[in-house]
Amino acid sequence: MSWIKIDPKWSAGNSVTECPYVIWEDLLTPEMLNDLIDNCKKVKLEQAGMFNDAQGEDLLSIRNTKVGWIKPEKMNDDMKAISNWIWSSVQNSNYWNLDIRGFGEAWQYAEYGPGAKYNWHVDVGPDMNHRKLSITIQLSDEKDYTGGLFHLTGQPPFEESKFLKKGSAIMFPSHWKHKVMPVISGMRKSLVIWVSGPRLK
Repeated sequence: MSWIKIDPKWSAGNSVTECPYVIWEDLLTPEMLNDLIDNCKKVKLEQAGMFNDAQGEDLLSIRNTKVGWIKPEKMNDDMKAISNWIWSSVQNSNYWNLDIRGFGEAWQYAEYGPGAKYNWHVDVGPDMNHRKLSITIQLSDEKDYTGGLFHLTGQPPFEESKFLKKGSAIMFPSHWKHKVMPVISGMRKSLVIWVSGPRLK
C-alpha cells in the first residue's frame, strides 16, 4: 500500500519559495569585518576548480577566478568569534527550516579580477550533498570594481547598493543556481561559506 498519512509537521509553515534568499546589509561589526579581511589577505590563492574536474580552457570558460581557504583549525580567537556570530545569524534566518548543523568546510575566499567570472552552477554535487545553505559575504566595496554582479536564478542580477556594500551578505539554498557575472574592471573580493547538514532525502 503506497498511501500514507501526512504528518502535519511536514507541511507546516510558509512556502519554501516565498523567501528565495536572505540579505544582511551589515552582517558583521566593522571590527569583525576588518579582522576577516585581514585574515583573507593571508591565504594562498590558486585557480579555482569544479566538481567535473574540468581543466584548461574548458575550466576557464566556466570559472576563471582565484580562491584560497580559511580552515577552522587555523582560526584565531577573533575568527572563532566571527564564526560563532555568523552561525547565530544563520540559525535566526533559516526560513526554509532546513536541517542544518554548522559549518562543515573551510571558508572560500575569492578574488575576481578583470574578465573573471563563474557561470551558472549549484553548490551541491558529487560528495557535496551535505551543503544546505550558501553564504556570500562582500569584502570589496561597490566602488572597487565594475561588473561582477551576483545573479541568483529567478531573480534579477543584484545591482542595488545594499547587495554591493562591503560587509553585506546573501544566503540562499545551496541547490539553487547562481553565477557571478564577468568583472569589467577592478577587483571583486568575497567570502563563501557553506552551511552543512544531513543530505536531503
